[in-house]
Amino acid sequence: MLIPPRYWFAAMLLLPSPGFAFFGQSYSDCSGTQVGVLSESPKVKALYSECTSNNGSTSAEYHWSLTFDDARSPLASVRIQAWVPDKLNPSPMGAFAVGTVGLSDFGLQNMGSDYIGDCTDASATTDSLSLTIGDVYCGWARTASGGKILLKAEDNKGEIVDFSVRQNAREPDKIAAPVPSLGVFYLLALIAGLVGLASHSQFWRS
Repeated sequence: MLIPPRYWFAAMLLLPSPGFAFFGQSYSDCSGTQVGVLSESPKVKALYSECTSNNGSTSAEYHWSLTFDDARSPLASVRIQAWVPDKLNPSPMGAFAVGTVGLSDFGLQNMGSDYIGDCTDASATTDSLSLTIGDVYCGWARTASGGKILLKAEDNKGEIVDFSVRQNAREPDKIAAPVPSLGVFYLLALIAGLVGLASHSQFWRS
């Protein structure tokens, strides 16, 4: 029995799609978000979390951070960087791997002093900016799957405030990957349902 095209269209809408699933995933806070310092430069403050990524060439996991030079220096700057745990003090308690970030898939943007957004609109690709007290800085790192880690912070005369680290590259409790066995079961059940619908429709027309 042939299934009318309108039923196949319905099937396409109902089947899970990795692309659409990604766009529907919201940002979640990275665990272990804190402000510390760089182990080898204790005057440099750092915002970081347990969210990590690899660079695709080694197995090492790096913690993304925004670092702030001593605000009293006229040459103070803000940077987005990725560090191994022992370069941060205190070291992160754990690691929550979100994927692979390429060597150029990250950036830093000064959003100004009145910014109240969530950094999803940050797109600048520089990795270092001059520090302006009271301005909000947004850093971003994009994974190979299209998800992002977003870092947000403000330096208020040497105190890091209004800070957060969030990501949408991985679900908080599990890797966002389909389970093949359940996918096959879902597909077979859907096809069986469509055949039943088509038969029911054909019965009433006859």
